[in-house]
Amino acid sequence: MIIYIFFLLGSFVSTKCLAQDVAWIEGCVYEDGNQNGIQDKGEKGISGIAISNGDTVLLADKQGHFRIRLSKGNSIFPILPNNWTLLSNQIVNSGFYYWNSHGDTETQQINFGLNKKKVNKHFSINAIGDVQVGNSQELDYASRSLYFELLDRLRSIYF
Repeated sequence: MIIYIFFLLGSFVSTKCLAQDVAWIEGCVYEDGNQNGIQDKGEKGISGIAISNGDTVLLADKQGHFRIRLSKGNSIFPILPNNWTLLSNQIVNSGFYYWNSHGDTETQQINFGLNKKKVNKHFSINAIGDVQVGNSQELDYASRSLYFELLDRLRSIYF
C-alpha cells in the first residue's frame, strides 16, 4: 500500500514537472508593410508559411495563423521561402522566438512580420571540396592555385 501511494505521488510530481516544460505558442505570420514589427490594422496574414519548433513543421493557415507546442529551451521560427525575409535590419535568426520557461505555461502569442524581397534569379557559386594531398609538392601546388583563385573571386562574392 505504501509503495502504491509513493508511485502515485511520484507520477503526479513528474507529470506536473513535465507539463511545466511545454507551452503552446500561437501567432500569425503577416506582411509587415511598415516594418515596425507589429501587426497593424490592414497588415494581412500570409498563408502557407512553414513554422517549426526544430522537431515539428506545420503550415500557417489561410489567415497566417499557427499553433505549435514548444519545449523549454527551444525556439520557433518561420522557414522562409526565397521571396520573403524577416525585418530587413535584423539578422534572420535573431527574429526567432526562444522560450525559457519561468513557470509560465500559458499559451503565448508570437507573431512573425515578414517583408517581400527581390529574388535574384542569377547567381554564382564557389565550392571547395576536401582537398587531399599526398606530399609537400602537391600541398604547394594546391595552396598556390586554390588560394589565389579564391582570393580573386572574393571580389564578386556577396554575403
